[in-house]
Amino acid sequence: MNNAVKQYFPFFFPLAFVLLWLLVTTLVSYLSGWYFLMDKYPNRKEDELLQLKKQSGFMGLWVSMHGILTISVCPSGLRIGIMKIYGIFCRDFFVPWEEIKVERKDWFFWQGAELQFGNPSTAQKSLDKIFHIFS
Repeated sequence: MNNAVKQYFPFFFPLAFVLLWLLVTTLVSYLSGWYFLMDKYPNRKEDELLQLKKQSGFMGLWVSMHGILTISVCPSGLRIGIMKIYGIFCRDFFVPWEEIKVERKDWFFWQGAELQFGNPSTAQKSLDKIFHIFS
């Protein structure tokens, strides 16, 4: 048995690592509300006026996304993406300006903005629609 473990370890360890990575990143993406936002706000082909890479924020059930977000400002909305290594199944989503509510916030030692996607008067405010960006 010990000899078999030594023989197959170089094959099974990387496979197990990749499967565990896919499981964890998919679960975290789900808890953050990313899949909900992908479905509600599909990406659009539109030229970006400004692109900010390696941004940080929190989404959903306080899922931390430190330095892995890309925020693109476009004429008709905001495109948000994630580094593919951290969200293999996550596509960028595009939120029109009229669907975004921004509120400046101070958290302990940070200043940032809370973005709420959707119309709060018609949709109940839920955690998966709130996105925190720290500057």
